[in-house]
Parts: sequence; C-alpha cells; structure tokens
Amino acid sequence: MYLKHYGLSRRPFKLSSDPDFLWTGEKHRAALEALKDGILENKGFVLLTGEVGTGKTTLVNAFPKLNEIATISVTIPDPGMDPLDFCNFLANEFKMNRKFASKDDFVRDFKSFLLRSFASYKKVLVIIDEAQRLDYVL
Repeated sequence: MYLKHYGLSRRPFKLSSDPDFLWTGEKHRAALEALKDGILENKGFVLLTGEVGTGKTTLVNAFPKLNEIATISVTIPDPGMDPLDFCNFLANEFKMNRKFASKDDFVRDFKSFLLRSFASYKKVLVIIDEAQRLDYVL
C-alpha cells in the first residue's frame, strides 16, 4: 500500500541492507571519503566502526558502486568460518576457478591474483562485515 502512496517500485525496508536506498548524511559522506582515501592511498586496511543500525553495512555495500576507483570487490557477510573455508569463499567470489586444499596454496594463488589486478590498475577490496568475528588464525 505505501509503495503506491510514495511512488516506490519496491520495498525499501528489508532484513538485509540495500545500497540503492542509502541516505548519505554528513557522517556517512565523511565515512565514504575515509574509505576512498584509504583505497587511493593504499593504506591496506580501513576500519569503519559505529553503533548497531547506523548504516555501516549499507555504506560498505554501496561503496563499490559510488566511487570512480576501478575495483574488484568481495563482501564477506559472515566471517565466522574456518580459515580454509574463508580462503575458498574468497577464491570463489574472486572467480579464481579453483578450490584450495590448503591455506598456503590459496595464499600463493591469491598473491598472483593481486599482482594481476595491480598490473591492470584495479584495486582489490575485501569487505568484511562483522569483522570482530574473524578468527585470529586467519
């Protein structure tokens, strides 16, 4: 009913965040700039923190679409997996066309993937939602 009333073609509120409905207030724009600067300056890691429900997930999901930086990105929505599953998840998402039997094999191939991406002027983003759940073994 409200879709028609507000002229919407789809529901804006779902259980998972939808980057198409991102509202960028002052703090969101500052966070986007910090993410962009971290990537452009090759900082390696950029941390985005905030209270529950403030739009962090929506922001990082929208980020690859909102910037002009050539990127290859993967979002890991739930990092609570064992190290080899984590590696194979990344390999699958980055279309590395291989399932790895060991973390060492993955690291070797992932390094080659990163070098090829660098040679083609593409930044590789691994976005980890709920990163506090990462296993220290990774």
